[in-house]
Amino acid sequence: MELRIDLDPTPGVPWADIRRVAMEVKAFLEEIGLQGWPKTSGSRGMHVNVRIWQRWTFSDVRRAALALSREIERRMPGLATSKWWKEERRGVFLDYNQNAKDRTTCSAYSVRPLPDARVSAPLSWEEVSECDPADFTVPPDVGVVHRKLPYSDIYFIANTANRPVKGNAAFRVQGLQAAWWDPFTGKTSKAEMTLDLAPYESRVLVFSKEAAPAIPAMSGSAIPPVDVSTNWSVKFPDAPAMRMSALKPWTDDEARKFYSGTATYEHSVTAPAAMLRVGQRIFLNFGEGAVVDPASERRAPAGMRAWMESPVREAAQVFVNGKPAGAVWKAPFEVEVTGLLKAGDNAIRVVVANLALNVLARDPLPDYKELIAKYGDKFQPQDMVSVRSLPAGMMGPVTLIAK
Repeated sequence: MELRIDLDPTPGVPWADIRRVAMEVKAFLEEIGLQGWPKTSGSRGMHVNVRIWQRWTFSDVRRAALALSREIERRMPGLATSKWWKEERRGVFLDYNQNAKDRTTCSAYSVRPLPDARVSAPLSWEEVSECDPADFTVPPDVGVVHRKLPYSDIYFIANTANRPVKGNAAFRVQGLQAAWWDPFTGKTSKAEMTLDLAPYESRVLVFSKEAAPAIPAMSGSAIPPVDVSTNWSVKFPDAPAMRMSALKPWTDDEARKFYSGTATYEHSVTAPAAMLRVGQRIFLNFGEGAVVDPASERRAPAGMRAWMESPVREAAQVFVNGKPAGAVWKAPFEVEVTGLLKAGDNAIRVVVANLALNVLARDPLPDYKELIAKYGDKFQPQDMVSVRSLPAGMMGPVTLIAK
């Protein structure tokens, strides 16, 4: 539970006056044994949130906020005001009604509807005296969650768009080392302050005193990618292996249109000697995927989807020379195979699994009348008339690349 102090400037009030009022709020809170947590509103003002015991009612908290507003007004006449009527306000209005039961406020790091996509940024009190709300902006498609620990600052950064996002980034952290933490591999690497997010990609950035190893730069001249998009051996559990000269959805075959399960793709590739040099990072890349126009299809009322089709439908496990290399199910659609390749031929095995929708699209649902009569109608299938067989398998192109 919290007491909210909303500093809302009247027209013409400079940002410096808001900061002065905020610092007086801090001083008063400390006098009465409370701690405030400041953040920009993301627009023209500032918020100070105070954690309080849950025993207080909305009316109690609103009256306390009103009393605080009047005290700050008394201390800073002409600069702070608690007057409710706009015609009577001068300076920075301490909006105590933000503590009413029906009021909401913007959350930390929420993006406001302004041309520069400002966010409501949490601050330390040391930052209040020099902060500027225009400093806290993010691309509108990027979401951020920040957690501050005694020994580190953690940022979860997510690209919510179906296109890549690139650009420089700045974080309000000083004296700490930045590192990318990969939750899928457990590896860490030194972070540069340049964002390069694939469609719908999310990453974890950690600032701490511990330095992470730098990602080695590619040495020597650029190494051309190796195309492995043709002549794959494809085997289904119920059939012998077949040769696929060019990658395509297995659902193009009428016999596999309603198949849900796995298929194993196998290929042999020779890596160039330059790729095997010490310090090179090698990836097996499955393509970029295809952007989907939201206006191109009608979605069921309860449906939701990412507006992008993966080049691997829907997920895959990758093995190189019999050893697991990772899984492919999200952008960027690639796995690192550094250290798994050897001189000469390398065996690549990709086990692809699709969705259960395809087998559900083949036949109508079973008749559940007897079960319903015995146990009751526990659920109702939704939108089953909209179920269609979806493309499945590896779409390509598949390449071996050095970075």
